[in-house]
Amino acid sequence: MSLSRHLSRQFLSYLFVGGAAFVVDYSSMIFLVERLSFNYIAAAISSFMIGLLVNFFLCRKYIFSSIINSLQMEFMLFFITGITGVILCLSILHLLVSVYHINYKDAKLVATAVVFVFNFLSRRVIIFSHTPLSKMLNKYQK
Repeated sequence: MSLSRHLSRQFLSYLFVGGAAFVVDYSSMIFLVERLSFNYIAAAISSFMIGLLVNFFLCRKYIFSSIINSLQMEFMLFFITGITGVILCLSILHLLVSVYHINYKDAKLVATAVVFVFNFLSRRVIIFSHTPLSKMLNKYQK
């Protein structure tokens, strides 16, 4: 299979897995805001972390073959890219809600689309590839 076809298939699979994680993330955020009266930022952080866990386990099972020898190291890198995604998501949410007065639900959809692409690319390159970074991480685990 060609590299472009493989990446297309991987991206499509990531779209489905990311979609499942997004449903968990988005519905959790709405529940926290509307039922438990969380601030939308606090709810976004909490729901993103729940979605991150779902995404990690589904990605490991269905999309990416693990290159890093340690599950803990792999999760830590996944978490770091996720935290970077949270910062990006919150920045976009704050901008759209506070500056442009867009409803938090609509702003979350926009932020999620941007973070989705960021997460796929960063995880594909940093965690689940045969890059020098992955090889270096394996070297230091031994």
